Amino acid sequence: MLEKSIIYPKVIVYHNLLKDTDKIIDLIKSNKFSNKWQDWSPKGNIMIIDDFGQFDIIESEEEKYEKEIFQNIKKAFQISSKDFIEQYKDSLGWPQFINSWDIEDNNWIKSGISFLKYDPTEKIQDKLYKEKPFAMEYHTDTHEFDLESPGNKFIITVTMYLNDDYEGGEISFLDEVNNKIINYKPEKGDITIFPSGSPYYHGVTKIFKNERYLLRMFWFWNYEGSNDWHLNKNKYGEEKWKIIEKKRIEKEYNSGNYHRFVVYPNEKIDLSKIISKPFYAKKNAIQFKRKNNNE
Repeated sequence: MLEKSIIYPKVIVYHNLLKDTDKIIDLIKSNKFSNKWQDWSPKGNIMIIDDFGQFDIIESEEEKYEKEIFQNIKKAFQISSKDFIEQYKDSLGWPQFINSWDIEDNNWIKSGISFLKYDPTEKIQDKLYKEKPFAMEYHTDTHEFDLESPGNKFIITVTMYLNDDYEGGEISFLDEVNNKIINYKPEKGDITIFPSGSPYYHGVTKIFKNERYLLRMFWFWNYEGSNDWHLNKNKYGEEKWKIIEKKRIEKEYNSGNYHRFVVYPNEKIDLSKIISKPFYAKKNAIQFKRKNNNE
């Protein structure tokens, strides 16, 4: 039986599925991985492993420990993903171009792993970052402004939380239909899964006292592109169409329509300085309390 909580429809937390999170942190902090971390200013650092299947072929004894850790991540990813898809594959709201929910289908592509480290706010020097209310502003993972072109499209977001010995760092969801803000403080070993696209806007509250470690993965759909997109490519020619699309995408991205900025009741905000679409909350955020919905 899987232990899970439903934050709201299609937003699921799986509990106690990812094991040995302390060992994962120890490994990614070890000297072997020290040169793989990249700057992720001003939030912290990021490490991307494009193909974690590479660890399946490890045979040496000294790397066996490493192999077991990545197999543990892979197993948790597969089990939680299959359960989520089985539960929600027939629900409304998925992109119409998805024509199979068999994740063994060649159109389904699993991403590599992104390990993320948020530094505590008090250690960050960036003044603008410190003034913002969130460590990560409300957004969706899907590039909503670029759904028509061919390529891998974000469909499902899977995040695994490796520690919880920090303050803040809640994942915050906007339920625009019911005008609710729902915050959840992940416990180490939790896995959240939800659709990557609209209307699943989510952000992260500021982190204090200690680093916040997590890993993030996605399921993509390899989309062939819409008929209209290909008709326009033929109409304008490939090179000209690339230029037209690039300008349109830049304009759309910078419009602010694909991010949300929360305005709480009685809060006075100069929205002329905010490049995000305002979300007018009727009340303060709800703190989600863990509930076990066992199968």
